[in-house]
Amino acid sequence: MWREGGEPAIEDFWLSQGQRRLDLLQELVHVDLEFRLQLGESVRIEPYLARYPELAQDSQTVLELIAAEYELRRRREADLGPDEYARRFPDFKDQFVERLRLLAELAELGPGTVPKVPGYEIIAELRRGGVGVV
Repeated sequence: MWREGGEPAIEDFWLSQGQRRLDLLQELVHVDLEFRLQLGESVRIEPYLARYPELAQDSQTVLELIAAEYELRRRREADLGPDEYARRFPDFKDQFVERLRLLAELAELGPGTVPKVPGYEIIAELRRGGVGVV
C-alpha cells in the first residue's frame, strides 16, 4: 500500500500473539518508519512506543528501534550525531553509543576479517553491505 500512495495501519497486519506479535510489530514499525522518512516526514519512534506499549517494555526492542531510526535518518542527514539520541533516550545512551562504536569498527574491517564482539563467537562474514556486515 505504501508504494501505491496509501498509508496502511500497522494494526491491519497483526495476526499473532506473544513473541511473534512483538517481532512482527517491530518489523512493521521499521517498515512504517522507513517509508515515512522516505516521504520526508519528520517521524520519530516515540509515538510508536506510546501507541504500542509492548514495544517500550522490551529494552532490546527499544534499542533496535532507536538504531533503526538513527540509520534511516543518517542517510538523509549527514550531520546527524548520537547527541540527539542521548538526550531523547538517556536510559539507552551507553548501549546506543556502544552499538555505534561496534558498527564503526565493523565498517573499518576488511573483507574476511573476523571482529571480536563480547559475548559472541564470530565464525565468518556472510555478507557486507552499505550499512553493515553480517
